[in-house]
Amino acid sequence: MKESELGLKLRFGKVAQRMNGEPKVIHPGFCFLIPHVDTLIRHPVRQQTIELKDQKVTLRDNTIWIVSAVLVYRINDIYKALFEINNVDFGLRNVASGKLREVLQHLDTFEKLKEIKEVSKLLMDSMDFEKQT
Repeated sequence: MKESELGLKLRFGKVAQRMNGEPKVIHPGFCFLIPHVDTLIRHPVRQQTIELKDQKVTLRDNTIWIVSAVLVYRINDIYKALFEINNVDFGLRNVASGKLREVLQHLDTFEKLKEIKEVSKLLMDSMDFEKQT
């Protein structure tokens, strides 16, 4: 396993769990697997980027803007990334596109759009899943 990856050990197709019920996360290094019984699923946990394509956004002053963005993310919970969502990249792309449109549509004028730090903070707050759960 590469240094930038974490994995989950599956025994007979089910996630191997620790005594406290948490999934057993496999870190880089030596890992003992029983052939035909255990399998290892890996996923990168390093910082990754997704480019959000151009999309039309209408501000409150009825001006139409075509915006694009880059989403930078890192996986914190390998179990959720592998088993609670079908495709992490696709899901993040859809959620981020919706949040981008939602945040920008609430801006009053183009002048607010120029304040990139405030817009960036609004987007980060709307995408902060740890605060929402």
